[in-house]
Amino acid sequence: MPSTTAFLTALKPLTTRAVNIRVLSSLNNYGEAQYSGAATSYAAYIQKVTTENADLERNERVIEYKAYIPSSTLSLGLSDEIEFPDGSIRPIIEIDERWDEHGKQFVVVSLGDG
Repeated sequence: MPSTTAFLTALKPLTTRAVNIRVLSSLNNYGEAQYSGAATSYAAYIQKVTTENADLERNERVIEYKAYIPSSTLSLGLSDEIEFPDGSIRPIIEIDERWDEHGKQFVVVSLGDG
């Protein structure tokens, strides 16, 4: 039986870029996001895509990138911040955690244009 980290280990060579993630800590009096602490760097495979995603109210959201982050512990929220290697910050549109019988293997983050 393969170990629980075999899949994560196999994904690592594909993740040639890094993204920095900062977690939302609070909102200020004006409703602006406030982040505390330093960003955490994660290896990622970044794919440029162009798709539209509409919510129940037909508000369209354009997805420009997908970041595949192999991690069994990463927990993201839609208000968190992802910084690309070029320094641009992209809004998180959708978060998809991928699981198998061994647990969480990676996170697919759909991102808008920054």
